[in-house]
Amino acid sequence: MYTHSVTPGTVRWAGILIVAYGLLAVGAGMSSDQPGMAALVAACVAAAGAAAVLLPWRRWHHAVALAQAVASLSLLVVAEVATQASDSRQAAATYPVFVTLVLAWVGLTQPRRTALSFTVCVGAVLAGVLLYDSGGPLDVPTLALILPAGAALGEAASWIMGELRRLQRHDEARATTFIDLTRSLDALPQRASRAEVADELASAAARLFDTSAEVTLIDVDGHDMVAVAGRHPGPVHPGAGPGPADGTAAASDHVAGAAAVGTVLTASRPKRTTVTLVGRRGILGRVQLELDRDPDDGYLTNLVRLFAAQSSAALERFELVTRLDHEVSHDVLTGTGNRRHANKLLSTLRNGDGIVLIDIDGFKAVNDTAGHLAGDELLRTLGRYLNSYVRGGDDVARLGGDEFVVLARGVGHAATAAANRLIEGWRALNPTATVSIGVAVHHGGENPESTLERADQALYGAKRAGRNQIGVSAVETDRFL
Repeated sequence: MYTHSVTPGTVRWAGILIVAYGLLAVGAGMSSDQPGMAALVAACVAAAGAAAVLLPWRRWHHAVALAQAVASLSLLVVAEVATQASDSRQAAATYPVFVTLVLAWVGLTQPRRTALSFTVCVGAVLAGVLLYDSGGPLDVPTLALILPAGAALGEAASWIMGELRRLQRHDEARATTFIDLTRSLDALPQRASRAEVADELASAAARLFDTSAEVTLIDVDGHDMVAVAGRHPGPVHPGAGPGPADGTAAASDHVAGAAAVGTVLTASRPKRTTVTLVGRRGILGRVQLELDRDPDDGYLTNLVRLFAAQSSAALERFELVTRLDHEVSHDVLTGTGNRRHANKLLSTLRNGDGIVLIDIDGFKAVNDTAGHLAGDELLRTLGRYLNSYVRGGDDVARLGGDEFVVLARGVGHAATAAANRLIEGWRALNPTATVSIGVAVHHGGENPESTLERADQALYGAKRAGRNQIGVSAVETDRFL
């Protein structure tokens, strides 16, 4: 597709060409007996030159610039009619140069085959000049020579400019690709979960290589997280599991890096490429691509290596940020979130979310009679139970002491049933202490602290009512089960 916009410089060169020929024609006219007509040619020359310099050619379609070529031919006709320039051997000698330059300029500024088509117009004009002044030095053999030569030069110029523009677009696309890659990978450490990181990495790979991409991330426990993106949604390896890629050990000649921190590029079969992401702790994940180009292509191989190296670094930054965030929001004793994490959860409350407060009944007595080690073990047991109880979108945190909070996303009117399942599951463990529970559902527009306060009131209402039970808070009244 031709997407060239005419530059002012090329049009100005056309204006200079017109002015140069016009001056030759004017010189011929001044030496003849028609100085008035020479003045007319001079005016045409001045107008064409001014148009070439002043008009906003960049804003217009490239075809508009043909007006300059038409003006050149028109000037040739005007000059011939006005001054019989071809009668002068000096002026007529400029015809071949003039015509050749016009066709070359058309080739420089227009798509392929335009110069060839324009040659027909030039031939018609020169034939008219020849018929008008058949006795001049311009003859048929000269036309037969300059027209094909001019057409060939114009088409060659058009092809060269097309290749230059193609290379320019290619370089611009590569630059855009690098910018897109950098932006995508810079955003990885800010993602909230490994699933989001996998999705972002798959999307970045699909955009970068214009293909389908499957990303498998491997956490420190060896668990996989898979994401797929690209032109053909679906697994890159149909029927294959998310484990190690088939071609990882199949092509040792495609090793891209063997250092402790690096990348490994393998091609298990034509067009299928597996990139192993390697970090300081070992293998971070794999990216499997379906490439339309030869994986041995130098630029493509370097691009894959760059993508893999930056992806590995971004994944390590994400793991570092995640680990630091976990450390500052994690309760070491119970394995749940801490008070800071609880505050963060409360700030994300949405309409219909449930707050479930859990408090151990008689915890002080456990510490006093069985010792603090027994109390710590009870807290650990409850923390493990709550972590196993929550669903994927839910979360749990220790508010302090023996009090925990569970955030049940979108539970709505089912909050009471969820709390019942929680307390029944705890009873089934035959623990050393029972728990009391307070439940409140967040309503749109309500302050999160108000929802927590209602859950707290429901909790202590349950304790006052005899413990080992659930208190459910409504907006205005509390009822205890």
